[in-house]
Amino acid sequence: MSVLKIFTATIFLAASTALPTFAMPDAPREQAQFFASCLGRYSAAREHAWLMGGEDQQAEAGFSMFEDLLDAVAPDAQAAGLSGRQLLAQRIDAKMAQARLMQAATFQRDDRRRQISARLANNHLLACKTLVIG
Repeated sequence: MSVLKIFTATIFLAASTALPTFAMPDAPREQAQFFASCLGRYSAAREHAWLMGGEDQQAEAGFSMFEDLLDAVAPDAQAAGLSGRQLLAQRIDAKMAQARLMQAATFQRDDRRRQISARLANNHLLACKTLVIG
């Protein structure tokens, strides 16, 4: 193989594995858990924007979308044994985790930790968006 082919193959491989890939779960129970987590994360992003004195249109849109998606699958998930209380706990846990990341991304004094927190917070929201849209 020529050096150019190896270089091109390496770049393609690196680009295709740069972001994690996820598959949408088939079962309503797992879908509801995923949607609840994403709803919690977008809820934290929305509140963080409010606290910072602004508004995040993407967070608003994501919150609305995952709220609708969760409402759509919740009855089937509950029929499969997932309680409303468990869904709420999933949502709250994800919201608190996202809020901690966003607070660290904003207020952390250590530049490296601030950047890592920002990247993680963005990646969690991107995973939600990518799985539903992609």
